[in-house]
Amino acid sequence: IVKIKETWIFSFFYSLSFGGFVGLTSYLGIFFVDQYGISKVTAGDMVTIAVFAGSFVRPIGGYFADRLDGTNLLIRLFFLAAIMLGLIGFLLPLYIALPLFILAMLIFGVANGALFQVIPTRFPRQVGIFTGFVGAAGGFGGFFLPNILGTFKEFTGSYSFGFWWIGATYMVALFLIFWLRKSWENSENI
Repeated sequence: IVKIKETWIFSFFYSLSFGGFVGLTSYLGIFFVDQYGISKVTAGDMVTIAVFAGSFVRPIGGYFADRLDGTNLLIRLFFLAAIMLGLIGFLLPLYIALPLFILAMLIFGVANGALFQVIPTRFPRQVGIFTGFVGAAGGFGGFFLPNILGTFKEFTGSYSFGFWWIGATYMVALFLIFWLRKSWENSENI
């Protein structure tokens, strides 16, 4: 399994989607308090809203992936995630930032479901090992996202570059999924 390129690419994707969800869940309260000066209770309420939104859409991601093709859905979701994170990086007023975070969490949740629709279509005889390996990668993303945001905040004095960095990482994922799709099409035409 470790010799198959898709293992690592899907793991990267899941470290972004699930890791992004988990990472934002753990860091969003700190961000809201630090960036906007709101109380910890208010920040906690806002995090709860964002987490609630993203938590329950995962099955919807699987549903739409079954109907629209998971790869095509992931392309759209990765693009939207990059846009959301790019906008969030401008550190807009809270009344704009909160809906952007909610949308980002929704996108991450839908992407989680979509990715797990793609894996069995590519590896029908190795679903368990692939999903286990890829699932483990989600934790890495959840660890790195807060560290990226904190590091950029420490060195630049702003969270902007951290969000832009993560958004750029979604653009890398977008490139990779286009590349994967092309390689799958080429292998089917041989």
